[in-house]
Amino acid sequence: MDRGRVILISLIILLIIVIAKILHGGTGRMDITHQREDITEHGVTFVHIPAGWFIMGSNNGYDDEKPVHRVYIDGYYISKYEITNAQYCKFLNEYGNDYNGHECNRL
Repeated sequence: MDRGRVILISLIILLIIVIAKILHGGTGRMDITHQREDITEHGVTFVHIPAGWFIMGSNNGYDDEKPVHRVYIDGYYISKYEITNAQYCKFLNEYGNDYNGHECNRL
């Protein structure tokens, strides 16, 4: 997988997390300490990913991927299914699209 695709996928995952936080109450924070069930907000189902350690990086990849190391992440919610372009456009139009004031058109 080329570097640009990895960056794009990482940004999409981050965006999904942000959307989940906004849809869950608009406070920018989710109380996931005790919640482990799926959450459905605005027609999007989110599943809980528990906190834990994972191995990140590569010893053979680009310099910014080195070295292989352990990373701890807090638990979070992520959408169960892919976010469509139409859903993403709706989010941008409802919660702010600062790209030169343009409205996102559904693809």
